[in-house]
Amino acid sequence: MLDVSAASRYLGNHLSVEPAAVSLTLYYHPLSSFCWKALIALYEAGIDFEPRVVNLGDPADKAAFEAVWPLAKFPVLRDEARGRTVPE
Repeated sequence: MLDVSAASRYLGNHLSVEPAAVSLTLYYHPLSSFCWKALIALYEAGIDFEPRVVNLGDPADKAAFEAVWPLAKFPVLRDEARGRTVPE
């Protein structure tokens, strides 16, 4: 018979680790097939990242994206931990 209290204590001890901060941000647009390819690769590899949809029709959003990548082409992967930007 399964001892539920022992199992919950075990899981509680082993799952209480603080989650690592996500340092990767993917700037993308959902209608871009090039962005789909990057999304599929990241999801298939099991890489944690923060998806960030960019609306180029919004001047503030476009300016923020151009600050990351001046050419403003999709997709762009930004690694804050290493201070690197990987475009297209």
